[in-house]
Amino acid sequence: MPFKWVEHTHADAVLAVANTGHGEHHLRAAFGDTVVIVPYRHSGFELAKACHDVFSREATASTIGMVLMHHGIFAFGASARESYERMIALVTRAEDYLKSHGAWDIPLRFPAITTPIPTFPLEGGRRNDMLAIAALRRDISRAAGFPW
Repeated sequence: MPFKWVEHTHADAVLAVANTGHGEHHLRAAFGDTVVIVPYRHSGFELAKACHDVFSREATASTIGMVLMHHGIFAFGASARESYERMIALVTRAEDYLKSHGAWDIPLRFPAITTPIPTFPLEGGRRNDMLAIAALRRDISRAAGFPW
């Protein structure tokens, strides 16, 4: 890559945009041509090769970063300050995108959860709490107004 400085992070806001069913579409809407998007690969040689291939093929004069699907984000610059400021700008864009789609603030208006937590003894003293966990998730989802 033609940059002296590179930043890398696993910013929650970027991952919240990327790690969805239509993550690439949302990333393109959030970042435009300021980033290239690399499909998921396990870490290692295949990932490095994919980064090189995508960057070589898709980077433009506007490219200041790279998003690795289900992994994280890179920002580049000619100086440490420039790459750092670009990272902050990219993460802020992801935060703004989430805010604009109502996915930033989670309403915390949970009433008291009254579901009893049943447990069922199993052999060896272990407990089977699967039904209790399902009931708790149901109640939290109802209180939140969306599935958890």
